[in-house]
Amino acid sequence: MFECPECRAKDDWNYCPYCGKQINKVEKTSYDKIIEMFNTICVSLPKVELLTDIRKKHIKTRASELKKWGDWEKFFQRIENSDFLSGRGADWKATFDWIIKQANFVKIMEGNYDNKQVVIPQKKIVVLPKSICNKCGNKLDFGAICSCEKSSQPNLTHIGSASLIQSILGGKIAGER
Repeated sequence: MFECPECRAKDDWNYCPYCGKQINKVEKTSYDKIIEMFNTICVSLPKVELLTDIRKKHIKTRASELKKWGDWEKFFQRIENSDFLSGRGADWKATFDWIIKQANFVKIMEGNYDNKQVVIPQKKIVVLPKSICNKCGNKLDFGAICSCEKSSQPNLTHIGSASLIQSILGGKIAGER
């Protein structure tokens, strides 16, 4: 909660809903709330124990970019979800001081440390049509020679699309001239 400097109304808005004045987003109590939010969400990272002047300065700067409590929550959740930043992917893990520095903050916000989704390419399965020997009626795999005609090319009827087979094989179908 923030307190409006004009009418002393307390609310979570950027501007007081009663008098319209801008509410100072980073008050003394705001620092504590941000630290508490970090310690609650980023459970994989070292806890913040002390609020130093340098930390206050960085928090105030980040507060101009993360204007709502929900923005802070999403920021901290993004950090906790990152295998790299939370130490699940290496021996190193981020600290509060590291994440609130400008250069690191920008990289986090741009998703540089988000987990990469591994895309496994799907294999394309091509089912070739069957053939039927015109002499004996045996069903054969495409391109197979029937046992009734081992010595010569059988006269085959193809079940399926001849143009599909031609496009797959890049040429003529057996028996075609």
